[in-house]
Parts: sequence; C-alpha cells; structure tokens
Amino acid sequence: MAIEHTSKDIKEYLTRIRNHPMIKAINEDTACVFIGAGLSKNYGLPNWPEFANSYLNFVITTMNKKAIKNINHRTKEKLYNPSVLSDLEKLSICEMLCKKYNLKEERVNFLKKLFKKETYLSEQDSHDNNGNLVKTLKETLDDVSDKNNVYKILWDLNVIYITTNYDNLMDYYVKGYSHEIEYTEESTQSEIIKYKIYDDKDIYNKGKKLVGLLKPGDIVHIHGCIQNDTECSDLIISREDYMRRYYGDKNSKHKDLLKEIFKNYTVIFLGYSLKEKEILQFMFEDTEDIDNKRYFVLGCYPDEYEYINIYQNSLEKYSVEIFPYDITKEGHSELVYLLEELCKQRIKDSEVLNLIYNGDW
Repeated sequence: MAIEHTSKDIKEYLTRIRNHPMIKAINEDTACVFIGAGLSKNYGLPNWPEFANSYLNFVITTMNKKAIKNINHRTKEKLYNPSVLSDLEKLSICEMLCKKYNLKEERVNFLKKLFKKETYLSEQDSHDNNGNLVKTLKETLDDVSDKNNVYKILWDLNVIYITTNYDNLMDYYVKGYSHEIEYTEESTQSEIIKYKIYDDKDIYNKGKKLVGLLKPGDIVHIHGCIQNDTECSDLIISREDYMRRYYGDKNSKHKDLLKEIFKNYTVIFLGYSLKEKEILQFMFEDTEDIDNKRYFVLGCYPDEYEYINIYQNSLEKYSVEIFPYDITKEGHSELVYLLEELCKQRIKDSEVLNLIYNGDW
C-alpha cells in the first residue's frame, strides 16, 4: 500500500525523523548515504540543473567564439527550455557537440574550473595552472558557516557514503578526520579507525566484493571524480555514459555493486531532486526484487503533498519511500536541521541499543 503524505507530515519532519526506521539503520551501522549535487551547492558548486545550463552555455559560447556554428536565438530558447529538454538530454547534447567539434581541451578546462575550483586537498596543490593562489579544500570548507557546513554534519553521522558527485568535498573529512572507537570496560585501549576512498578502479577490480570491505566512514565515487581525472574522461555525464555504466556488459560491475548495497543496507538519498529521477532510475532498474527500503529525503513545501504522493507511487516498485521535509522557512538549508537530528539520535553504546530495540528500555 502506497504511503500518503500530508501537509502536516511535511511540516513536522523533525518529530517524524526521531522514530523513523532510518535511525535504527544508522545505529546498527547498516545505513548507506547516497550524496547528490544538492549537498555541494552550499560550497559554491552547481546542482544538477545548474550544471546542465552552465555546460550548455559554455558549449554555445565556445562554438560561436571559434566560428564553428552560430546558434540562433530560437534554437537557444528551445535548448534551455526545461519543458523541451531534460537536464540529462542537455548534458548529452553538450557531450556530443564537444566530441563532434573537437572541443576536448576547452571541455576539460571548463569542467575543471566548474568543479575543481577551491577543492584542493593540500597546500602543494594551492596554485592553478597560471600560478594564481587559490584556496585549499580545508579553507573552502572552513569558510562555510557551521550552520551550512552540511558535509561536516554528515561526516559526524558516520555511515558509508556513496557519491554521484564529481567533486571531492566529502573526501576531506575521510582523509582529514578519524573517529576514535573505544573498547569495552575490560580494556582501557582505544582504536583509531582509518577510512578509505574508493573510485572506479576499485569497482572494476572488486565489483560487488567491494561491499564486504566497506565500513562506516568510507566513501565511494561511482560516477567519477574531477580531482583524479586529468582528461575528465571517466565522468558519467551523458545518457550514453549511463547506459554504458549500468547496461554495458563490460561495466556491469557497477550495477552489481549497487544491487549488493541495496540488498545489504538501508539506503538514504540526500541532495537529490525530482529533476534527477531519470538518473536515479538508471541505478534502480533491475532492483525491483530487493525488499530493503530506500529513503529519498526531499525538500518541498507543505502544500505540495499531493504531487509528492503521485511521485511516491512511481517509486513504490523500487521499495523507495520519500521522506519530505519542509523548506518554507530556510529553503534547502533545513536539511542541516534534519541531519543534526539524525546525529543526535545516533546511539553508540551497543548495550543500550539492544535494550531499545528489544523493548526493554
């Protein structure tokens, strides 16, 4: 039976989250968070629609400057119109035009500038190709107020992270921080857990076996990372890229990995919008037989509940449940309050955890 959300549900999201199944999965270390472009927006990077329009603008401008092709006003209107082309279709056209008119170098420079700016992991990397001083990744993250530093709060949640983003913002916390795990009362020792960052090479080499190696605090880049890709050739951008990744025989390991994650973890999607449904369906396809719940945390207004319910029906076959939260007061920054509440509900004492879930608390 499909879930029916109400205006009241959306307004009272902080109350609802306290008793939500997501809390149990987080406390049992069986939660996996998928990170979307919306989470990087606070740091000056584009969300999915902004990326599509920026890329389109770059291609049109470059073609005009190089006198390759002059795109007239009427054509531009159609290309930018969201009712004519989806974001994925715009990006696919951009990739096709770059390839057709040999804009390889210009494309790489554009993508690097768009996604890599101010995302350097060390002082040694703190100058661009022209020798200009740029901020390190740490400085970029520190510049964001605590209230908006969503990645720091998300890191405190200490779950497995899967990102479809091209940036490496979350990597800073994986590399620069550690969680100190204390043993039981019989021992005064403690253990510093080291975390790992996995990329395409690891997925190709290990496939679904990678799931057995993952632990809370690890991060996996499944659509490429701008920091490690000098030619931006491994970024999954166009429809053709997604088809090869999830339906091509040679790249089935990515699909196998996702199936294994969906089977073994309660998955929580953060930073995604309804505009990215097309992308999510590539990941959801052929997983209808997996009963494990997947939660789509979605910012919206209370009076949009009917639309949310219609969208919820379309996701039922994938065991995906929308968790809507109210953005009326502070927009998508409200997500910070939701994440803070999840962190508050995280219980690290396993004995207390067992008492709670056995009903003895």
